[in-house]
Amino acid sequence: MVCASGDLSQYGENNEFTLMQTEIVNELTNIPFYTCTGNHDCYNTHSGASTFPTYTRRTIDTTAHTLNISTAYNNSYYFTHSYTNSNNESVQDVFVFFSMYNYAANNAYLAADLTWLGTVLEQYKNNRVFVFTHLFFPEYAGNLGRVNGTGGIYPTGNWLSGSGLTSLMNLLSSYPKVYWFSGHSHWKWDLQRF
Repeated sequence: MVCASGDLSQYGENNEFTLMQTEIVNELTNIPFYTCTGNHDCYNTHSGASTFPTYTRRTIDTTAHTLNISTAYNNSYYFTHSYTNSNNESVQDVFVFFSMYNYAANNAYLAADLTWLGTVLEQYKNNRVFVFTHLFFPEYAGNLGRVNGTGGIYPTGNWLSGSGLTSLMNLLSSYPKVYWFSGHSHWKWDLQRF
């Protein structure tokens, strides 16, 4: 399967999601594809994100996995994947796709969705859990070129902050078996300038 961490569109418009879906179907023939929303998929205060499932979930392998969709914001979901490992033990991994609700990073996630994520992580605290979310943790990623609060690749406010960041950081520290994946970073390109 292929997993993505959002920003599959620029403005969250239907024609962009249609193009994205066509590309995924053409490039990933018979390969399941899973994603969450990024800030650009929620452009203009999540007006486009409501159409996101219509264009993305058709490419998801729903015959192999049952999607457990958040009751707070239905673009967030998780599924479990069971298999037998090399020691002949039955293993169940969990894949969570935690979607942004708003374009603005300081108000990216609904409080109810953060609660939902915490509930999922608690339910599967003895499993390996892979969480895909768009925004990165600034404490871990840093901001190259930023000195004494100024400068840097990312302007102030372009990453998760406030209560949303606090909630996610608490989850990060509380569940050591959770592996976090994020997007949003442009470092791959910006580093070429330094």
